[in-house]
Amino acid sequence: MNVKQTINHKLFLIVIAFIMTLTYVACPMTITENINSTNNKVIFAGDNVISAGGYHTVAILADGTLWAWGRNLEGQLGNGTISHHEDGITTPGIVPFQIGIAGNWAFVSAGGLHNAAIKTDGTLWAWGENDFGQLGDGTTENRTVPVRIGSDNNWASVFAGGSYTVAIKTDGTLWAWGTNDFGQLGDGTTENRTAPVQIGTSGNWKSVSVCGSYHSFDKKHTVAIKTDGTLWAWGRRWL
Repeated sequence: MNVKQTINHKLFLIVIAFIMTLTYVACPMTITENINSTNNKVIFAGDNVISAGGYHTVAILADGTLWAWGRNLEGQLGNGTISHHEDGITTPGIVPFQIGIAGNWAFVSAGGLHNAAIKTDGTLWAWGENDFGQLGDGTTENRTVPVRIGSDNNWASVFAGGSYTVAIKTDGTLWAWGTNDFGQLGDGTTENRTAPVQIGTSGNWKSVSVCGSYHSFDKKHTVAIKTDGTLWAWGRRWL
């Protein structure tokens, strides 16, 4: 990645971070503006259709296709490869490219070096780094293409953090998996989880936000809001 590309991506991350700061615990980020790129309008539609991760970005177009760009250190671009130069520096995806051919993606979230997404049929998918089980497929193996997580088809929203993931189902239950060294999963333990585990028994969770920066290893906490408007938080005690 050259200096210009690095600066452009960092500027994009700053803009997205600012937007997320304004709506940090209120609701999932929504972007519905037209974006003019090289005189061609790219239309995004729906909730959480563009998300910036540690070194990469993922987005869903109005036609339901999934796109990614940026670095590909752990397969987070989802193109079936892990790109490296001989010196160990990753080869960047300097322009957006489509991930697979599916046209039914509805929700996506980029984490540190992994991603999680939901299709219109309610199924959950993930790819990229999986050292701590943050993909949720029951393993700690990295995935270079999206893989389905479990067999449930009632996922409503999902948020990828630095090395863990939290999601809400359509029944309002809260689920989490991945690294848990500071209790950021909220299951009452500090054990890592390689598959989704339900957090408590409540069925009235509305929205959730996780610490998503790859470099925020000391800021491992989660915040969420219930349908009754109450605010909840757990994880490392910077709250």
